[in-house]
Amino acid sequence: MAVKTYKPRTPSRRYVSTVDYSGLTKKKPHKKLTAGKKKTAGRNVQG
Repeated sequence: MAVKTYKPRTPSRRYVSTVDYSGLTKKKPHKKLTAGKKKTAGRNVQG
């Protein structure tokens, strides 16, 4: 994975950098090798 930096065409783009995920695979993982995740984030009485 490489870091992609942008040319500063606008003032906000001067400090922007993102991760390039082109080296990673596009395939989904095998179902048996994954595990479910419990939903722990919720809302309380105040919203």
